[in-house]
Amino acid sequence: HLWWVIGYAAGLMGIAVLVFTRKMNSDNP
Repeated sequence: HLWWVIGYAAGLMGIAVLVFTRKMNSDNP
């Protein structure tokens, strides 16, 4: 059952990237 681990990691990475990009956009208008 490694597919759900990969999916969980992908979701976590997506959230991290989203938050990071939003932070960068707010820091650099």
